[in-house]
Amino acid sequence: MVSSDGNTPELGGISGLREALRRRIESVPECVVSLVGGYPAYDNAIRRGRLTSVTDPEEAVRALFVIHIVHDLKYAPELVWIEYPVRARAGRGAGDKYADIAIARKENRTESAYALVELKTEDRYGAERNEAWESQLFGLAQFETPRPDVLVYGTAHAEFGTVSLEAQVVDASQRRDYRDWKDNGQIIAADAISPNYGKPSKEPYVKGGKKDLRREVTVGELDSLRMTLHDVLWGGGGSTDTDVFNLLTRLILAKITDERTATPGEKYGFQTLEGESLDASLKRINGLYRDGLTTRLNFSREQADEKNVRDAGKGTDAQIRYAVERLERYDLFSLANSESGADMLGDFFERIMRQGFKQNKGQFFTHANIADFVVQALDIENWTTERVRKGEAPPVVIDPSAGSGTFLVKAMERIFAAVQTLRDTEWDKLNSGAREIINKTLNQERRHAWAGDHCYGLEINSDLGLAAQINMLLHADGSSCIFSGPQQGDGLAAFSQYSSACPELSGSAPHGIYPRDVSEHFDAVISNPPFSVKYTDDELARYAKSLAIVAQTKASEALFLDRWFQLLKPGGRLGVVVPNSLLDGVKSAARDHLLRHFWIKAVVSLPADAFYPYTSTKTSLVFAQKKAPSELADHYNETASEHLQSHKHILFARANYLGYQRTAKNERPDDRNDLAGILDYFRRERLWKSAL
Repeated sequence: MVSSDGNTPELGGISGLREALRRRIESVPECVVSLVGGYPAYDNAIRRGRLTSVTDPEEAVRALFVIHIVHDLKYAPELVWIEYPVRARAGRGAGDKYADIAIARKENRTESAYALVELKTEDRYGAERNEAWESQLFGLAQFETPRPDVLVYGTAHAEFGTVSLEAQVVDASQRRDYRDWKDNGQIIAADAISPNYGKPSKEPYVKGGKKDLRREVTVGELDSLRMTLHDVLWGGGGSTDTDVFNLLTRLILAKITDERTATPGEKYGFQTLEGESLDASLKRINGLYRDGLTTRLNFSREQADEKNVRDAGKGTDAQIRYAVERLERYDLFSLANSESGADMLGDFFERIMRQGFKQNKGQFFTHANIADFVVQALDIENWTTERVRKGEAPPVVIDPSAGSGTFLVKAMERIFAAVQTLRDTEWDKLNSGAREIINKTLNQERRHAWAGDHCYGLEINSDLGLAAQINMLLHADGSSCIFSGPQQGDGLAAFSQYSSACPELSGSAPHGIYPRDVSEHFDAVISNPPFSVKYTDDELARYAKSLAIVAQTKASEALFLDRWFQLLKPGGRLGVVVPNSLLDGVKSAARDHLLRHFWIKAVVSLPADAFYPYTSTKTSLVFAQKKAPSELADHYNETASEHLQSHKHILFARANYLGYQRTAKNERPDDRNDLAGILDYFRRERLWKSAL
């Protein structure tokens, strides 16, 4: 891996590569590459098999590699070929195939290829990986005598003022052909071309050492990584999409744990070492994964020790090795805690998550557009601003059916934005209490370390709970307040069941009017609960002890409605997705419960395809405020109709378009989005005026 300073902020893509190439040429005395009309031209010493278009974006990648090979690795320019001709002995005839670059060698006056190099621009690097290895690399190597020692697949990434060359190097002497290499784990022997015709050798990553983890990455690089992970992990095999996605989240947890615990001068644990078996690597990585479960997901040591990255044998050796080798080079923790890296890593993981986790049993991922709208409609930013100005901490939010964590991510981002804006625009006007809150929120090693006291999540599905935690971590969250699994993550369990390490959840007290214990620790509930889940008789009997509504209805969304009331402080805000069946119908126990316990502020009808293809259930967003005990006391036993009549003002809106379109196989952006206009409507009407 070689870096060159581009010094052009946020310049990426082909423009970034060409600018970096210009600066690289300027920094190298007597460089073998020059620019003519802005495009690369090669010294006469560099040999050429055929002419190609200098305007091709790939040419900038090739020029950067040629400079690296000649000036950094010190290969003689007269032994470096571009468009190296390979005489095929089959197909359409001789002399019709070319390698992007070849490094030749002379032995006993005979010249042969030591290395064949195939290059792509970063936008094609992931998608064309298999074809490149099979046809351009192994496919050409079979016609060379003697066979090349190494095969190299490379690209260049430019953004944020730097350019990095990425190389995957295969020891061709160890594998007969592409099929042999693929069937034996697609082992990458090195991540850099060796100087002096050396055998590929993989130098280990060492914290603070000569070869440390990378703390910069480009959008294109992450997208290329996502595509190659998808191609290898989901590209056909014995595991389901969900199995492989779960494997990937466990590996990411192990990696972040390694980054946090490695000491200076120590080899990182999350990597494959030269000459080491995968079993040996996995033993080390499993230990990191278990440590992550105890520190990040509140598992006991006994529970964690029963877990492995490869749960129930899922994931082939080839899949695991490939995922480790592709992830090991990045410092995910540092990237997540940089302003730009958190956004990129978060988007990277969310796209993998939507692609890889198959949803079932009423659990449907909420699109980021909907989640962000809900958080904004709750007026989290202004609410945070008003509280901090008074020296009060930001709101405490919870999602008791956290799913992939999207609501929590959006709440975390909006709270942080409000505090940051206060610091930047009103610091001189703020009192000492407000400044103390701001310093506690912003001046942390971890960008969102404060979220441990403000963002809580419960998720009964252990794998989905891990995905939520990884989603938060890759958005720079430092919290340990997502609880998962049947014991700790059941959003409907008795409060006493929750971990004693989290008194905000495990503590409860009688309400006085409502006939069950309540927590009343949280300022806001944001959630998309499971719909129409069929609980067993044992589960319902257990829930009946802690939820009052079980006697009237067994619908899962109704049970969560009851839990939302228990969690919220009086005056706390609710922003949730509900099926229309909760609101419609001649008689609805859940709707009656909602009217009795909350002031409904607004209802937004969503289009039928909002959660397609996961479900076609018609849904709405409900925004409500929990009634204070004094508001409940005199009217608690009134009819639903009377409760409805007591509501002064309920806003209604319909969103026909949400900014995205989904088909059964993919999703694409849509310029039409009604949510922004509805948000403006809510703000004009001052939806939460009574609370502010």
